[in-house]
Amino acid sequence: MKCYITLVLPMVLLAALSGCSALSSSGPKFAMNAQPFADGSKSIVYVYRLTNGRWVGRVDMTVDGKKFVEIGDSEYSWCRVSPGDHIFRAEWGLMDKPMFEEGHFDAKTLNVKIESNKIYFLCYSIRENSNPTTMLESSGLLGKALSKSHVTSVEFLSEEEALGLHNIRTCGYRESSMTK
Repeated sequence: MKCYITLVLPMVLLAALSGCSALSSSGPKFAMNAQPFADGSKSIVYVYRLTNGRWVGRVDMTVDGKKFVEIGDSEYSWCRVSPGDHIFRAEWGLMDKPMFEEGHFDAKTLNVKIESNKIYFLCYSIRENSNPTTMLESSGLLGKALSKSHVTSVEFLSEEEALGLHNIRTCGYRESSMTK
């Protein structure tokens, strides 16, 4: 039995570490001098996700129904968008969506009127109350099912440039399918 544990434990640790690296951001932290510039006809729209690091999984971001990035915790991405009215949507994939959260993680949409040659910041954030996570909650799916949610709100909103620049600076880059 001891030999079995000695063989299985390293494999479990390796699998766990592999999962963590798969969810890490794909690029460097945000730096304004390394970002694209809006040109005369299109604007730059940044999307980013802020949470406390507890919400594993990625949120699918779309513009007018076209998927452009799967964004993880503390990640950002960007795309060029033509002027006009656009619908941005943030939606958890079926396998990534947190369970037992009272509808907080339902899809969020944001209508944005884009003007030419501007920069926009769209933030997807998960807000929780300040109560500590109990042992029961951290014990797995059953504990999560029996616990009360700590989530107070999940928001997808447009932010002023100064606040957006402040918030996005800690996020790592995730490449978008619309920037390739």
